[in-house]
Amino acid sequence: MNKKFFYMKDKIKSKKERKSRKEEKINLNEILKDESYRLGTFRRNGRGFGFVNVGEEDEIFISPKLTKNALDGDEVLIRIFDDSEVQDGKHKREGKILQITKHAQDTIVGIYKKSRNFGFVIPDDQAVSGDIYIPKKKSANAKNNQKVVVKIDKYSDGVNKAEGTIVEIIGEIDEAGVDMMSLIKEYKLPNEFPENVLAEARAIPQVIDEKNIEKRVDLRNEEIFTIDGEDAKDLDDAVNVKKNDDGTYTLGVHIADVSYYVKSGSKLDKEAITRGTSIYMMDRVIPMLPRELSNGICSLNEGCDRLALSCIMTINKKGEVIDHKIAETVIKTNRRMTYTNVKKILENEDEEAWMGTYNLLTWKPVIYAANVSEDDLADDGESNAHVQAVRKYAAEQKSEVFVICAEIEEEISELDDDEKKMFLEDLGLKESGLEKL
Repeated sequence: MNKKFFYMKDKIKSKKERKSRKEEKINLNEILKDESYRLGTFRRNGRGFGFVNVGEEDEIFISPKLTKNALDGDEVLIRIFDDSEVQDGKHKREGKILQITKHAQDTIVGIYKKSRNFGFVIPDDQAVSGDIYIPKKKSANAKNNQKVVVKIDKYSDGVNKAEGTIVEIIGEIDEAGVDMMSLIKEYKLPNEFPENVLAEARAIPQVIDEKNIEKRVDLRNEEIFTIDGEDAKDLDDAVNVKKNDDGTYTLGVHIADVSYYVKSGSKLDKEAITRGTSIYMMDRVIPMLPRELSNGICSLNEGCDRLALSCIMTINKKGEVIDHKIAETVIKTNRRMTYTNVKKILENEDEEAWMGTYNLLTWKPVIYAANVSEDDLADDGESNAHVQAVRKYAAEQKSEVFVICAEIEEEISELDDDEKKMFLEDLGLKESGLEKL
């Protein structure tokens, strides 16, 4: 530890010497040789008290009067009380903060309250003690009740309030998006990418080079689909399943091959390591990678060729994996499904969730249609974009089918044509919604 010096009171535990209240210049390294003195991180409660983590199982309780107005996350020097000094009695170990050795926060988010010659900011975080005084010349012309970011110029000493400068006006407290942006500012979330990281992302082509396809297992003719939330943009995994002639099943699980584009040690790689993960908020996503990757070439978007890492498994009737292989692949997602509609399919709650165009020759569904109602299907089908897409898909696949419901296939397999039509119409499929291919 580097040699640091701090002024502090109450160095000696002797009651007589504590009463003298003399300030002494001390060597931090020296005082920490006494196990009663420890460095730790202060965790403040909204009611004023807090705990200091000193790297042991039991945290040290600090009563409100003994915190020296430390903020949540501050590094502090404390003295741990002996049994005779314990004040609260409810905690195994108690102590007091002697010095704040390092502040964790230099900016605070809160609501600005304006007066004639000055103002103050009420912090959003209840763990921050007290309001922050804002001189008029440091108010950045903020209006009353606006949400702001304030830089702390002077920390509270227990007698005087903290003083600061408004460095950013987020917006009106009832303005759309201000609440989310306030959280981003408060927790210092990485809302923007550095320009050199963006430049590296923009340099990556958004179309796969044919040379890359030649080196990979080509699975683009498989019926592959994603299942995500309705608003999801970064679709990074997909699956496909089919029944084999011997009664087993082949299950493919496909993950976007991000490692092909993000090389170890690159600016993209270092930024991703710093962020650790994508952050999902109420009205936005803060991605781990720039959108050129997360929503673009590394997202398994419907109808787009994508590089993937795939695990192809063979599963028996008992659901046991009896064989598998992992391969670098190229895939093309046929359908972007949502959790909501897949749930409807599985529970058969909503016939419209799986309504599609049916092949009258084979009586098997050729494509899954999400959120398509009877009214959406035009009488002749010519003007409906969904039906046209189905026709194109079926033509490309040469009438290869995508079975979405094995139970339906089994039920209609033994019916004659008239019974099949009645069966489908009972499910809400009008004859005008059926197309011979």
